[in-house]
Amino acid sequence: MNYPVLTRLLTGLLIILSSTTSYAGNTDQQNAAKIAKQGQPGRVLKIKKVDLKNRSAYKVKVLRPNGDVRSVLVDPKSGKVIRKRKSAHNTNRNK
Repeated sequence: MNYPVLTRLLTGLLIILSSTTSYAGNTDQQNAAKIAKQGQPGRVLKIKKVDLKNRSAYKVKVLRPNGDVRSVLVDPKSGKVIRKRKSAHNTNRNK
């Protein structure tokens, strides 16, 4: 068995699990930005707290390397991503 590969895989899995669970229960704007960037690498443009129908969330706008802007909603209680979508104000449009 190839132990170095197995060790790297297990280490990576532990890092992923610890980073996603460490924000649960107490997510602030800074942690919401980190959570949003895990799935959408890029530069955070704006973070604001928004009220949805039945809960609040952090709306994090992320500028991706290709020029697209993504809006990511993060639940402040659980630290989980509620929704990701392309923002209406993308800078990389084809005309």
